Parts: sequence; structure tokens; C-alpha cells
Amino acid sequence: MSDFQCKFYLLDGAETLECKDGNAEYAIKLADRPFPDSLLSFVYYDINSWEPRFHEAERTLMAFYQTRDTTCLKPVQKLLDEFKNGHPYFFYLWLDWSNRLKQATPDCKNPTKLLPHKELAHVPSNLATMQQQILRLFQTVLDASITDVDFSIRVQAYEQAPSLQKFDFQPMKISFDFINEKQRAELQRIDAAKRHKEQQVELAEQELKQVKSEIRTDKLKSVATDAATAIASGVGSLFGSGKLKELEHNNAELQQEIVKRDKSIDDLKVQMQHMQEQHGKQIRNLQGIHNQELEIKDKEISRLNTILEKAFNWFPLLKEMLRMERLCYAIGFTKDMINSLLAKKEAIRCNGRIYSEEHRRKFDIKNDIFKVEKSSVDNNKLVLTINRQPIGEWFKEQWEKLWQGLRQSAEEPRKNRGFKL
Repeated sequence: MSDFQCKFYLLDGAETLECKDGNAEYAIKLADRPFPDSLLSFVYYDINSWEPRFHEAERTLMAFYQTRDTTCLKPVQKLLDEFKNGHPYFFYLWLDWSNRLKQATPDCKNPTKLLPHKELAHVPSNLATMQQQILRLFQTVLDASITDVDFSIRVQAYEQAPSLQKFDFQPMKISFDFINEKQRAELQRIDAAKRHKEQQVELAEQELKQVKSEIRTDKLKSVATDAATAIASGVGSLFGSGKLKELEHNNAELQQEIVKRDKSIDDLKVQMQHMQEQHGKQIRNLQGIHNQELEIKDKEISRLNTILEKAFNWFPLLKEMLRMERLCYAIGFTKDMINSLLAKKEAIRCNGRIYSEEHRRKFDIKNDIFKVEKSSVDNNKLVLTINRQPIGEWFKEQWEKLWQGLRQSAEEPRKNRGFKL
């Protein structure tokens, strides 16, 4: 393995590869486009087209192992010269193998170690695998369009993939050096300017401290002057001048405002008291009117009760007719039917159902005759009859018939009930 150095840097906006092998130096400008254009062009480079020629070079190396004829190595060197022009990244391979081919003499002791044929033959396949690994790194980890998966999770998943599917990152020694003497001189000039600026800043800070000290002294003097002025003003106020007169004037105005406020409060109290008195007077007036109306109504009710008592005494059947009216309404008669029974004293024939308040249910009627008649027991009493039977007795009979029918319907299932064995 030859001893040489390789440097990669950006110069004038372009990627630059610089290699040094002894006294020979090589500088290759990789691309005029910004970094990492060379990496992207490598990923999509057609490396498979070189595989047949590298296998042919492998057979040439194996022929050299046997014959030790250095002319067998010329096709290999030609292949490497053409291959390094395919992409700048291949320059390192060309430099390494060119030095190996120079060391391959007919009397070299171990040509298989110096020129391993399998290593040369596997260059296309190894580079193709590297292309796939880098492309997978772009697609699964570095793709900015992937937003639903966190970057750290993507990196972890990539690291856990099989070794052939991920790029094998190796530690590299990185150092910073001058590209040329012009840049070294420029850097020294920048350092000198920096030191000069630092000295200027230090002097400016010292001047600033001195100015601050002077400003502080002036402020103290100003404060002392203000204090003396305030004291003089205070002493002058003791003798009725200056601010004392101003305070007295302000105090007098304040007293006038207080007097106005108290007067306004007193006026409001008087108005409130007057309104309360008017409101109370209105309430008393309304209460008196209401009491008068109640008294008039009570007198009217008393007069009507007196008239009713007289009417009941003068017409004993009037009270009974009112009772008959309530009973007829409760049964379910209409106003015309009640007028025929009481005013016209006529009998009426009815069909349908009538209601009994005592039994709280309705009973069926069919072509039954109703009439209001005098009681056979007391001539001052009236009785509503149905088919010449008092309505109360008729309701009682209907109720008993209903219960008798219910009892019979309940006893029939018992008679038909058999024995259970």
C-alpha cells in the first residue's frame, strides 16, 4: 500500500479533491455545482457497465501471477486510467492501484498480496452495493418529505437493518489546514486586525468607566441641588409663602366640593322621604277603596241572603227545585231537559247513560221516563222519578243487579273446576 495523502475541501464554491503521493501532487475540481452534487452523481452512476472489463483485468492479473510478465499489467493500467475519468471518487482507487502496479516487478515476492485479483474484480459489485446503501439512506432517513415518523426513529430503524442494506460508516481523521500561502497570510492579517480591535475595545471600556464616574458625580451634585431647593421651599412655606398658600387654596376648594356633596345628599334624602310619603298615601287610598268595595259586596250578599230566606219561606218548593236542578245536572241532563222537568213540569223520555254520584258510575237507560214529582212522604219535598220510581231507589237496584251479575260470573268457573290428582 502506497503512502499518500488526500484532501477534500470547498474552494471558490466548488468541491476539490487534492492528493499527494511523494513529490507528485494532484488537484481535481470535482464540480462547479455546490456540495453534494458529486455524491448524487455517484449514486446514479452506471457502474454495472464496467463489470465485464474488471473481470477481464482479473484474468490478466492471474496471468501475471504465473508468468511474471509486466506487459500483462498494461491492460489493467489502461482500465484504471479510463475508470478514474468516470467519476472523481474513483481517483483514489486509480492512485492506489497505479502505485501497486509500479511496485509489481518480475521479482516481487508476493504478487497475490500486492495485486489481489478478487479485490479488483469485485470493485463494480462493491460500488453498486454502496450505491444502493446510500440511496436507501436517502430514501428512509434523509428524505425531508417524511413527516409522520420522527428522525431518530428512522435512524434507529436504518441501523437495525442487515449489514448489506446499510452503509458502513467508518471513522475518519479530519483536520483543518491552509489551502495555500495566500490564505495563510490572509488569516494572519485577520488575526492582527482582531487583536487591534480588541485593544481598541479595551481602551473604549476604560474611557466608558471614566465617563460613567464623571456622570455619577454630576448626578450627585444635581441631587444635592434639588434637595437644597426643596428644603428652602419647605422653610419658606412655614412663613405662609410658596406651596403653603397653594395647599390652602386647594383645601378651600376641597371644602367647597364637600359642602356641595353634603347638600346634594340632603336634597336626595328629602326627595326620598317625600316619595315615600306619597307612596304610603296612595297605598292607604287604595286600601280604603278596596275596603269600601268589600263592605258593599258584603252588604249585597247579606241582602241577597235575606231575600233568599224570604223566598224559601214564602215558596218552600223553590229550595227543592234548586236541589232538583243540581241533581239533574249531575245525572247528565241538558239545560232544555231540566227546563222541561222543572219549569214546564213535563215528563221526558231518554236513552243512553246517566251518572250516579253515590255509586260513582254510569248506568244504561232505554226509553225510560223521567219526571219531577212531589214526595209521597212530605209535600214540601220533590223527587226525581224514573218510570215512577225514585231515582235513588232505581240507582240502588241497578247497583245490586250489577254486583249479582259479577258474583254469578265469578262462581261459574268454580263449578266447572275439576279435581287435581
